[in-house]
Amino acid sequence: MSEPASPSEIEQGEGGPVDREPEPRREPVFNMPPVVLAVIGICVVVHLIRFYWLTDDQDFSLLIRTAFIPIRYSGRFDLDFYAFSSPFTYAFLHGGFAHLAINMVWLAAFGSPLANRFGALRFSSSGRRGWRRYCCSGRCIRSARRRWSAHRGRFPA
Repeated sequence: MSEPASPSEIEQGEGGPVDREPEPRREPVFNMPPVVLAVIGICVVVHLIRFYWLTDDQDFSLLIRTAFIPIRYSGRFDLDFYAFSSPFTYAFLHGGFAHLAINMVWLAAFGSPLANRFGALRFSSSGRRGWRRYCCSGRCIRSARRRWSAHRGRFPA
């Protein structure tokens, strides 16, 4: 009896190396970029905290601080930290589970190609950059001035 063949001899076979087909690559369960999954996760966590952990008063306080409220920029109120952070934080707030689900489906459908095209860094910073460009261009100020002058006198001071 001969000794058992070594694994390298088995792979080579009698006529030389055996051509092995590479194993097919497995597709991921979620075919979305990680940055899109992260944004969806943040939105879901914020929503669950708001509805299951915070009291009504705490939830109202969170909404006042993080929701985008345009009258905050009317000049009647002091510009505090929340005036500058709310244009970014309001995107994580949703009114109910249906609102959250629909927005996350749309984010997955339309955010994935953008994240693949832009890359994670540009995708995550594009909203802030766009807002900054809009505000610094003067269009924001002109638009606010036009709307204010159009509605002047309609609201009590």
